[in-house]
Amino acid sequence: MKIITVDTPLHQRRTVFIADVSTLAKYDNTKKIKFTTPYKILKIPLDFTALVMPIAISVVDVGIDLLEKLRLKKFENIAKGEIDYCAENFNFPAQHPANGVMYACPDYQSDFYIPIANFHDYTFQLKMSAFVEMCASLGAKKCSVIYAEENGKEISLNVKGNGPTTSGDVSFENKTKYKYTNETSFNSEYDFPKPKEINEFVSKWVKTEPSWSTIQRIRINNGITKSRVEINYSDEMGIDTQFSTKLTKMGVNIGGTFNQIKKRKYVYEVEFWEID
Repeated sequence: MKIITVDTPLHQRRTVFIADVSTLAKYDNTKKIKFTTPYKILKIPLDFTALVMPIAISVVDVGIDLLEKLRLKKFENIAKGEIDYCAENFNFPAQHPANGVMYACPDYQSDFYIPIANFHDYTFQLKMSAFVEMCASLGAKKCSVIYAEENGKEISLNVKGNGPTTSGDVSFENKTKYKYTNETSFNSEYDFPKPKEINEFVSKWVKTEPSWSTIQRIRINNGITKSRVEINYSDEMGIDTQFSTKLTKMGVNIGGTFNQIKKRKYVYEVEFWEID
């Protein structure tokens, strides 16, 4: 059985079934099949019932064992994590990890595990939070969305919510001029207090957007006061309907009803405080 640790290479733990020790033991495929031998048949009077029943019971037992072995075979290549260890060494959304649930982590925040059902919605929030933190680190004064689309359709929002960041939750309140409304998780405008200093934002998320690397470089080296930044979310990372359906058919709990990816593109105009 493959039990992950913090030292397990990422490609071997992108998705992981997390459970307690007793639950994991049920998915152990290393146990040998125990065949029932009808040895008592020789000590029983040779009437039909006494002859057939032990053999029939033995065949049924073997059949059940074989079916269980085949069922467990499907779990053989699924990485597994012990719940107490994972809770202590990885990060999760609130109320998680839960026993017997399948999780996945995004490559760009590989210590954060999310239930398969909500993977894309929550991963998008993580990326949005990274964007907010980057703007704050660079001394942004205001960030305003100037273009937004989901699944190829231009959208607007009128929602309030919270998003996770390494410094705690960020509160959102949207202001928009668009007519079309849709439920999602991003803020159309952010305001920031003037910082004491500006710093480079270090995160793997920066590698996902060329404009993030550019804005950091020209802000720190040239002190720009306004720029535009894109936020795109379109990579399924292998977590799609086919994958979730496969898990469900195997009897794996994915943490709820699977939410398909919403392919998103947002463009923000970022205004910065003057550097003293």
